[in-house]
Amino acid sequence: MKLRIYIDGYNLYYGALKRTPYKWLDPIPLVRQVIKESAPPELLASANAAIVTKYFTSPVEPKVSFSQSAKRDQNAYIRALEALYPASELSVILGSHTKDIVRQRKVDPTCPKVLHQGCEIVEVWRIKEKQSDVAIGRCQLIELR
Repeated sequence: MKLRIYIDGYNLYYGALKRTPYKWLDPIPLVRQVIKESAPPELLASANAAIVTKYFTSPVEPKVSFSQSAKRDQNAYIRALEALYPASELSVILGSHTKDIVRQRKVDPTCPKVLHQGCEIVEVWRIKEKQSDVAIGRCQLIELR
């Protein structure tokens, strides 16, 4: 039996690692250690150390990134993970972003915490990471069959 690990790299980075000294964290040993310490021993024994990791993320969009090195850094990070683990142990699955123009209320700088009808409505870009969650769900369904 294989033990499968799914990592949502986008949420891992933006939810926990950004603006920390751990941006280059290799999450696989961390997750394996948590599994080793928390999974029932019979589950680990039946897995026979066959642990497969799928790392889901979306490529950085240079045109909307605040950092000029973000795309290069992400590519280096993914290449480093792929160099550390054979394809039989790690797969990187890339999603995408949507970019839409939406109408939003502008924040009143004199009362930034108060939302009121008098706020000016402006058009803004909404950039959303897509497909990582969908890909995780698809992988789970396919692998359970």
